Amino acid sequence: MKKFLTIFCLFACALAVQAQPASVKAQVAQIRKQYAEAKERISQPYEDEHLRNCMTVTSKSMEPAIGGQTVTYKFYFVKEYNEKYGFYGSNLYLITRGYNVAPRKYYEEYLFDKEGNLIFAYLNGDDPDTGAKTDQRYYLNADEKIVWKELKNTKEALPATDLVHEAQKYRNAFLILKGETE
Repeated sequence: MKKFLTIFCLFACALAVQAQPASVKAQVAQIRKQYAEAKERISQPYEDEHLRNCMTVTSKSMEPAIGGQTVTYKFYFVKEYNEKYGFYGSNLYLITRGYNVAPRKYYEEYLFDKEGNLIFAYLNGDDPDTGAKTDQRYYLNADEKIVWKELKNTKEALPATDLVHEAQKYRNAFLILKGETE
């Protein structure tokens, strides 16, 4: 009987371990689907206001030790009726940020769910030490915890708190510019 219980417990544990990756795979697949839909939406002609709204902010400046720096933010959103406030508000779903540090170029994307939680971050740029192109993809759950990451030419992953903080900072700037803060 003890042998049976031991085997049963080991089997149950093995199933639990197997179930977790499937759950992570399902989450990543869902996020990839949302990302593909967002990229499809922003590629649509601008004339169709229901498909794509975009606010672009570009800053050009001379920075010490860097020289000329250009930072471009693009905020993609849809207008939706907000029951709480009784007016149409902006549902931000994707932020892109492109910038340079001296001759090096960097690009970032932050994808949000309908509740405004960060669910995906993509970071691309030049490694300052080696000059190699880096490529980082982070998939986050609704609690904004990293469930999967894909890293190329990167020494270490960023913590979820850093990603969420950056994305939230840009999201808040968008809401202020749109006049939609609480």
